[in-house]
Amino acid sequence: MDCLHPWNLIGERLSFVLIKRRYWILFRMSIARWKAIKTKETGKEPDRLETFEDTHTRKNGTYVNGYTATLIEKAYTLRQEGSFDNEQIFQKVHGPEHPGRVRCAGLGPTPSTYLGPSCSSASINSTTTSNSNEVDALRSEVIELRNELAEAKSEVVELRSGMDQLQMEVDTLKTCSCNILSSSSESATRG
Repeated sequence: MDCLHPWNLIGERLSFVLIKRRYWILFRMSIARWKAIKTKETGKEPDRLETFEDTHTRKNGTYVNGYTATLIEKAYTLRQEGSFDNEQIFQKVHGPEHPGRVRCAGLGPTPSTYLGPSCSSASINSTTTSNSNEVDALRSEVIELRNELAEAKSEVVELRSGMDQLQMEVDTLKTCSCNILSSSSESATRG
């Protein structure tokens, strides 16, 4: 009985690990081999979302566990929106990659080789694109405002020259009216 005790402990630990583990259904087949078979069948290499769905679904169509079911349902809702491709959906559903690993890509690829120079390059690129669009919109708005300011300045200059002309006409009318009044008062005193 004492001889079996260490093996019982190992069995208990193993069962605890298996309970905590998120199951996937490839058993003795590597992801690379599975992808090669799927590529031959469909003619295109499956992306990570398709790999996750196929490797976490049993032959009868049920999901391996509840956590997997929630992730795949989230992916289906994002796919129905139609604004994301499968890679973006996979990244949104699963979150950021763990350092040094790429989910559903097998043992070979690292984040820098699979996703590019930065793991979050997709989010950085989308942020950069939205920022550059915003900067372009602000630049065009600044150009429009400068044009409006130049037009307003030219209108002010025209109004000032018009005011100067009106002031000169008022001054000439005053002198003319003074001359007329003085000549009429002189003729009234003579007459």
